[in-house]
Amino acid sequence: RGFVVLVIDGWTGIGRAIVELLLLFGNASTEVYATGPARQHDFITSLGAQPIDCNEKNWPSHICGNVDLAFDGTCHDGFTSSYRSLNDAGVLICFGMNHIELQTMRTSCLYHFDRQRISHTLDSMPRAKLYDGIWECFNKDRNQFKDDL
Repeated sequence: RGFVVLVIDGWTGIGRAIVELLLLFGNASTEVYATGPARQHDFITSLGAQPIDCNEKNWPSHICGNVDLAFDGTCHDGFTSSYRSLNDAGVLICFGMNHIELQTMRTSCLYHFDRQRISHTLDSMPRAKLYDGIWECFNKDRNQFKDDL
């Protein structure tokens, strides 16, 4: 079995870059899956990843509990489905909360409350790493950031 990677919203600009880097630097047995709406599945396939419909309530059984590394920059459900996709040694990389940002205005109290709620949820996910603002994380602790990479 190869290394299994899941990219949430693999059809977006950042998701596409992650997919392409994984396929460029991974080995031949690396399996890359990317979520996206059905209308983007041909595009995801053209990148070299296997598409998963982001609107499905249940992801395919061969994904659930089998992912070695998941990238989630969207936070549709508080990173829960991404975390559940991991195998026992898998790691979740959380690098954004676009869904929350689109749902509430940046200046509203709900936005800050939701971000705090998600941060607390991630505290209960020991194999999840949150990079809320990549540049800020890099500048805060460069050595830890490099170690994580």
